[in-house]
Amino acid sequence: MNDERPVPSTPPPDHPAVADLHAELRAAGACPEAVVWAEGKDAKTIWDTCTRPEWLAWWIGRCSGGEPYSDARRPVVAMLCEIARLGLPSFEARYPGDRRPRACLEIHERWSKGESVPRADLKRAKADAAAASWSAYAAAAYYAAASVSAWSAADAADAAAALSASLSADAAAVAAAASGSAAVLAIIRKHYPVMPAFKGVSDAS
Repeated sequence: MNDERPVPSTPPPDHPAVADLHAELRAAGACPEAVVWAEGKDAKTIWDTCTRPEWLAWWIGRCSGGEPYSDARRPVVAMLCEIARLGLPSFEARYPGDRRPRACLEIHERWSKGESVPRADLKRAKADAAAASWSAYAAAAYYAAASVSAWSAADAADAAAALSASLSADAAAVAAAASGSAAVLAIIRKHYPVMPAFKGVSDAS
């Protein structure tokens, strides 16, 4: 008779890897609420069960790094542009003549896919989108601007904070324009199906 017990699919809360990850969240500067929520959870559980898109976006930004406008920042901009498109139909229905948010998204999408786009054009598109008509339906304009302003920051921590703020501030607008935070979370997890590693301790494998 085989008395072997099944091996857990995820580490128990007292596993060293879980403790290391929790300590790393603190060291990286995660907000106290997120740190408390993550206590005792492994990386896979955190990534698969978190319902706060701004927390996931903050971690992605914190782990991505890279110099401003570097290749390391293209994947994050691609993710933000897709999120921004959730609010674009509602914005354009309210302001049918204002194409600035769409133009901003399109040029950043081209850049995120590896196309060579002059930095001046990216900055101009961001400024135009930021100046677009503002309302609760302007999430697209805000996200499009955030995708550049966040990643123009000189410091990865500043960029991460800007990403988190962009998702948190306009959560209500996205919810009104699409399927709520679930749609945003689905996009985040499509682009980043596994919790990115920070100093090697958050590997979900």
